[in-house]
Amino acid sequence: MIEMKGPPLSVPVVKRLALYVWAVDKKALVTLEDDGHVTISEIEKPKEVYKALQNLVNSKYRLGGRKWSKFDVQVVGQTK
Repeated sequence: MIEMKGPPLSVPVVKRLALYVWAVDKKALVTLEDDGHVTISEIEKPKEVYKALQNLVNSKYRLGGRKWSKFDVQVVGQTK
């Protein structure tokens, strides 16, 4: 499972993030938690998803109208 922590996210932004993740791994489950952070589970390609999220955080690209540089991507629990 991968967690993205940072400023709280809205539902439309998480939908855009989910489309971004699904471009890498179609079976990944993207969940918006109550405190506003995102978890990505049921990942078949954890290395590729992690790398894509790190690239998003490190880029100047504004996915969903938001900068992602303030987010932290962490691997939590076991992955394949």
